[in-house]
Amino acid sequence: MTYIQVKNEGKFYPMGEALIMANKDVTFEIEKGELVIILGSSGAGKSTFAETYATVLQRAGVVVKGPFEVDQFFNNPQTGKYEFDASKLGAAHQACFSNVELCLHQNAECVIVSNTFTTERELKPYIELATKLNY
Repeated sequence: MTYIQVKNEGKFYPMGEALIMANKDVTFEIEKGELVIILGSSGAGKSTFAETYATVLQRAGVVVKGPFEVDQFFNNPQTGKYEFDASKLGAAHQACFSNVELCLHQNAECVIVSNTFTTERELKPYIELATKLNY
């Protein structure tokens, strides 16, 4: 049974006098207790989609956890800048997974993960955990 349905949502950004379309006509359904993982290469629109999706669900009264992204690890709160360091990528993935794991153990209604997974090895722990916890 469908828990939430999203139809024809989109996201636009102002650029000068124009509106730039980031996502158009996004339509999907989810079941209660699903873990949503958004995959894609850098710049594909994962974060924009995740933010749009989270906003739509929150408007419908769903308690949303996330979106959790590996890139969040590299945002420096003191400078407000993104500071990627490849030597810390493993720690970034672990931090993201730990946040997701905590939410799943708390029986969160909806957890969103938006990452640039490049290998099955990176995605597998999320799937195994969600399966173990009956998501």
